[in-house]
Amino acid sequence: KSQTLAGGATDGKGNAYATTKDVATGLNNGLSTKVTDNKNGTEQLNGVQVQPFNKLSDSVGGRNLLKGTAKCDFPSSSNGGTQTVEKYDDETNYIQNTSNTPTNRMGPWFPLMPEVGQVYTFSADVCGNGYIPRGNFHYEGGDDGSLGQVDLTNDWQRISNTFRVNTDVGQVNWIIYANNSTLLKVKHIKVEKGSLATVWTPAPEDKVNVSDMRKPASNVAGIEEVNAKQDKIGYTPADDSKVAHLSGANNFDTVPTVNNNPLLLASSLPSDLARTGSDQEFTGKNTFDTAPIDKTTGNPYITKDGIPAVPSTLADTTKDANFTGKLQKSGIDVATKSDVATAVSAVNANMVHRNPDTGSVSEPVDFTNLTVNGGKSVATRDDLKSLETSAWRVLDNKCITAFTKYNTSIKVDENSLFLVKIDEVNKRVYMFFTILGNFVENSSIYIDLTSIVKNLSFPSYHLYYLEGNTASSTADGSIVGNRICFKIQIYDTTVLNSKYSSYMVNANDAGWIYSSCFVNYDELV
Repeated sequence: KSQTLAGGATDGKGNAYATTKDVATGLNNGLSTKVTDNKNGTEQLNGVQVQPFNKLSDSVGGRNLLKGTAKCDFPSSSNGGTQTVEKYDDETNYIQNTSNTPTNRMGPWFPLMPEVGQVYTFSADVCGNGYIPRGNFHYEGGDDGSLGQVDLTNDWQRISNTFRVNTDVGQVNWIIYANNSTLLKVKHIKVEKGSLATVWTPAPEDKVNVSDMRKPASNVAGIEEVNAKQDKIGYTPADDSKVAHLSGANNFDTVPTVNNNPLLLASSLPSDLARTGSDQEFTGKNTFDTAPIDKTTGNPYITKDGIPAVPSTLADTTKDANFTGKLQKSGIDVATKSDVATAVSAVNANMVHRNPDTGSVSEPVDFTNLTVNGGKSVATRDDLKSLETSAWRVLDNKCITAFTKYNTSIKVDENSLFLVKIDEVNKRVYMFFTILGNFVENSSIYIDLTSIVKNLSFPSYHLYYLEGNTASSTADGSIVGNRICFKIQIYDTTVLNSKYSSYMVNANDAGWIYSSCFVNYDELV
């Protein structure tokens, strides 16, 4: 029932309680600024429309035109060396190119169609060894730009280059190449219009749009609604000093009762009463009508007199015991240590030992005549290696790509066949191939041998040519990075066959030497 106090209510210390009207008045005086959600991504502040800054979707600086630069998940390719994507931290990855020997023009390249005549600024974080020369950090269809030579170190550094795009025709890509380098790392790539290099930001398409995450103001209760509901509650403020609290100490003038029965105070309990929640020491003798039960095992305790006597012949497990008679289990004699050692020694003499963790043979075993399946000889590892080295192998068609002069991809027919054979003595890769597809004039066909060998090259002869046959002409081969490139110069064709390698070792040689198509390499993968 509601009570009205003419003089107001106070707590135990004499402080006056505030009414709901007092609270409402104070809140309304403090909320003099009115904010309204227009439900279209803008708000009104005291009647004026504003668009608050959203740090998840709004960006500072130039727009990054390349998507996926935080995790390096945009399409990119490798020019020389081995390219991988590595983790920098939870939010960032970097592209890494490595080579066993110092390499020129090593690094990533990626396609991104620019506007001809537009000025662009290209920036990235780089580190490694070697150097990035002038003209190796830009768009290939533009001028060299403002960036000079950059020496690479183990520390990350931010570099940028501003240049004008002159053409988008031919094999033109965005490149980041290092010279005399065995290691190049690149992260936080940014392509932006204009001549000003701004801090790295992801492309707007990579960010989270949070315009739908704001709570409409219509769904939030106003102060008037709160006051209206508070005024409907009738209550009589109590004296805080005379109310029992659920936490903290409470002092009562009289003993509290439950159902008219007074509560038992801790101070009135006997001092020698055993408490189950703490350790107890019994100084006197305690007699139990029944034996106490162990709570964990459920077994009754026994008295000292109830413990059976220990036989003098019982073995002490903490000491050595000498059994003068036989030791048996289920009527069978137990082997002694000496018996076991003799048996193991006899078995080990004719046993092949294996590592228990790996399963491999842990000691070398020389089999003078190892056969299987009724006398068939077993091939050794050397036999298999010799056979594998001298055999022709099929190259995966995924390693064959083709592009028009406009850098548009041409599909390579799945029925294409490319065979390779390794000559480890002369460090050569021999080739025999038939590549099928709709190859137009001035298109290029690439064969990537990165999965087999490293550092392709032509032999250092006086003259050397690698040639292939098309339906109506020939195609000369060249080396681009670790790839072989055949150029379809004139006439469209649907086939490229291997022809031969022709060479003249010395200038005064009598004539040309012809052989199966081949190139040299430094080492096997």
